[in-house]
Amino acid sequence: MTIDGILTLNAFMNRLRFSYILTGWVLLSTPFQVNSHGYVLGNIKITHPWTTPTGSSIAGRANNPGYLTLKNRGHQPDKLLSVSADIATKIEFYASIGAGSTSKPRRVDALEVPAGKTVRLKPGASHLMLVDLQKPLDRGSHFPLVLKFEHSGTITVDMFVQSNAKESIY
Repeated sequence: MTIDGILTLNAFMNRLRFSYILTGWVLLSTPFQVNSHGYVLGNIKITHPWTTPTGSSIAGRANNPGYLTLKNRGHQPDKLLSVSADIATKIEFYASIGAGSTSKPRRVDALEVPAGKTVRLKPGASHLMLVDLQKPLDRGSHFPLVLKFEHSGTITVDMFVQSNAKESIY
């Protein structure tokens, strides 16, 4: 190999190293991350967003529940202000009010996520309600869901359509 070839190879390797460093810096500087366990936005970790299938046809104005887990890893409370998806006209919040067998989900304007706590939206308890679905939800499909928090900001996550929580992809 000639001196020119060695210099050309050395320049190529330096550009390659620089591109790896630049790529790593860009990925680390994004305000949220996606990994096999969910999504992170500031101090909020969002895991396992899912909903149930509706069947192949939906007549009229179909509604469907949605579930996920929110963990606030910070020292300040946060609040989930809104959730939206193109697949539904609107998405409402339902929080369990009361204790034990008297607990019933009731519509609320936002969901509190206390500092250092985990809020689980699950069947028979607090949940999202996808109102006026625009098309059927087929098992195995997914769609984007936009979550807006009071302090942490906005993030888009994938909501998966599955029969139950045990079918989690995570």
